[in-house]
Amino acid sequence: MNRAYIVGGTLLIATLAWNSWPARARLAGGGRAAPSWESSCPVSRPNGGHPAGQAPDRWYHGMGGLWTILWPRGTAPIPRVNVQRNGWLYLKVPWWREAASAGRLRIQGRRLDRSEPALKADVPVGYGNSGLQASAALFPTVGCWQITGRAGGGSLTMVERVIRVRG
Repeated sequence: MNRAYIVGGTLLIATLAWNSWPARARLAGGGRAAPSWESSCPVSRPNGGHPAGQAPDRWYHGMGGLWTILWPRGTAPIPRVNVQRNGWLYLKVPWWREAASAGRLRIQGRRLDRSEPALKADVPVGYGNSGLQASAALFPTVGCWQITGRAGGGSLTMVERVIRVRG
C-alpha cells in the first residue's frame, strides 16, 4: 500500500478524533485555575511547512528537511492508557525526513518550567533513512517541554505543553 495514503489516512483519523474527542473540553481545566506553567508555556505554533509528497495541513511544523505534526493549542493530552507503569507519560510523535535530513533520527528534550530528568525517546528501526519516521517521547512529568529532533543535517525544535487527561 502507498505510504502517502497510510500517512494521510493516519493524519485524517487523528484530526477527526481530536475534533470529536469529548475529553478535549477538559484541556481548559474544567473551570479550575490553570497551573502557572500552562499559561506561561511558549508553545510552538505550526509554521505551515510540510514534507514533500504530503498534502498541506495546518498542523505540520518544520523546515530544512525535517517536519512533525503539532497538537492543537500546543497541548499534548496524555490519557491514562499512555501512562507507563513507572509513571512516565508516552506520546507518539511522527517525523518526516527529506534528503537534507536523511539518517537516524535522534530526539532530546528538557522541561522548561522546572528542573526534571530529560525526556526519553523511542525511535524504532525499519523506517529507512528518509521519509516517515515514527517515534515516541516519554516524559517523566507533565509540564512545558522543549523537544528537539535531529537527523542528518536537519534539526527541528518545538515546545509542547504536556498534560494528563481523564480517559
